[in-house]
Amino acid sequence: MLALFANFALSLCNFQYEEKSFLSWMRLTNQFYTGDEYQFRFGIFLVNSRFIKEHNSKNKKFKVGLNKFAAFTPAEYKSLLGFRINKQQFSETKTSKTKLNIDFLDWRDKGVVNEIKDQAECGSDWAFSAVQAAESINAIATGNLERYSEQNIIDCVTGCFGCDGGLPSTAFSYIISNQNGHFVSQSEYRYKASQGTCKFSQFTPI
Repeated sequence: MLALFANFALSLCNFQYEEKSFLSWMRLTNQFYTGDEYQFRFGIFLVNSRFIKEHNSKNKKFKVGLNKFAAFTPAEYKSLLGFRINKQQFSETKTSKTKLNIDFLDWRDKGVVNEIKDQAECGSDWAFSAVQAAESINAIATGNLERYSEQNIIDCVTGCFGCDGGLPSTAFSYIISNQNGHFVSQSEYRYKASQGTCKFSQFTPI
């Protein structure tokens, strides 16, 4: 009987600790829930936090942790993944295979990769991918790491779907054909996490 009570008390303490963690997470991410929504999100948070604890206890090659999506459903998270393939275009694309004689290379150590950016609740990762690749290849070639505008890509590229997805290769083709290979500075054409009208002509291309 005492063992049963002790187990119950331990479970209650663990649950209270997890709820405190959830409250801290809400404050940290500026996401606040009440009522039924609170219980729903707390349940998702519990599943994810317990998965993280179990995974990290196994001493695998990598660790996982909580982020601002810890209380999202799989469907909500998937809706933010904006990689959308045009099957006809993809089937016509030929990929060259080149074997590199390099065991390991981290371009961050070379100073040619900008810090991680936040796409917010917009499925624009295709645009971020295109911009990051262009920023880095320019930095490798010139030694100058610039910051290009993702909003320019979201607003202007035809053949993609703004916050509903797209393909980096389509963005590259558009930039070459319609912007003469130029981008716009991120500081001028600021990110809004929503699709608007194309304003490329209003800014100085770089």
